[in-house]
Amino acid sequence: MEKKITRISSFLFAGLTLCSLCACSDDNGSGGSGEGEGLKIIPIASNLADTIPFAYNSVAEDVDEAEIIRKYIDVIIEPTYKELAEGNAELYNTVMNFVNNPTQDNMDKACDEWIAARKPWECSEAFLFGPVADFSLDPSMDSWPLSVQDIKQILASGETPQSEDVKGYHSLEYLLFSDGESRNVASDEEYNANPAGWRTYMQKVAQLLKEDGQAAYDWWFTTPYEQYGNKTFSEYFANTYQNPVGQIIEGCWDISGEVGDAKIGDPFNYWKDGQHEAALYAVESWYSWHSRDDYMNNIRSIKYSYLGNRTEIGAEASENSISNLVRRKLGSDYDNNMRKLINDAMNAINNIPQPFRNNIYTDESYTAMDACSKLTQGLKDMQASLGLN
Repeated sequence: MEKKITRISSFLFAGLTLCSLCACSDDNGSGGSGEGEGLKIIPIASNLADTIPFAYNSVAEDVDEAEIIRKYIDVIIEPTYKELAEGNAELYNTVMNFVNNPTQDNMDKACDEWIAARKPWECSEAFLFGPVADFSLDPSMDSWPLSVQDIKQILASGETPQSEDVKGYHSLEYLLFSDGESRNVASDEEYNANPAGWRTYMQKVAQLLKEDGQAAYDWWFTTPYEQYGNKTFSEYFANTYQNPVGQIIEGCWDISGEVGDAKIGDPFNYWKDGQHEAALYAVESWYSWHSRDDYMNNIRSIKYSYLGNRTEIGAEASENSISNLVRRKLGSDYDNNMRKLINDAMNAINNIPQPFRNNIYTDESYTAMDACSKLTQGLKDMQASLGLN
């Protein structure tokens, strides 16, 4: 699966200084020492209400693998992409409210809606196969990092954003947020240097997000395509796709690996190597200070896929789920261990002090990377043990 995160060395950045970006210091674990001394895996505090409970029954009832796929499509995929399409449409509406009436209140509402629209996308990242990959919707909506220089050139020219580097959530995030807060309409120097161009750019990016969000839903559920045998992708995945349960599991370990190795690991390793500015620019969603929530929602997408259930509090596995398939074929201890690995990764990320951009090189970040690595390996081992790789 093609990754959307591009190594930062290939990008040009402009207009921000290191001191304006980060407060990393030795006050947070080893924060910012750059030497790696003293970093350690710390105990993972279980402090989230939506962690998965253990299941104590010794063996599951018979599990129908075809029903696992149908449940996955109906209970996980369809409502997630429906929320994505609706959320991106509402985000466009709030952006247009600001474009047409650029008050601080409307800017604040657009920022709130960006956060709301972001959640279903991040909760979809365990299933970045099918249309989002085949039609490049993933890089269109969520490429990272940004080229700030290119954004500024677009603002100066008034051209429609076209390249992957100046579209999507993060371009809009840059236009909406500064240091974790809504941009101040009255005093923000960047916005006020070209407010009309800024609003035009916001409108165009929001429009593209609206179109992409609807396209993701349509290609899964309403639009047949010859690449999928003139079926919607949901029909193709349920009836024709080779090894669909294995694909679900692969999607899970793909995103857990990306969270640990790239989303947390790239900034961590840049900082360790003394490349502090590169580390900061590698932190996804740092303009809004929303990074940690993004990463936790990525792990939630694994949780939902494993349980066949999107209930957040006290969630239990559906009858036809990968969890129950594991319990049936590999035993209750194996299933409980997988639940623990998912919980540990989500809790470890939640334990990173906020905002992540100020706490990159810390014991908590190191622990989160380790927990994601263990989850990734656990999912790969599970896939192999089920004979689905």
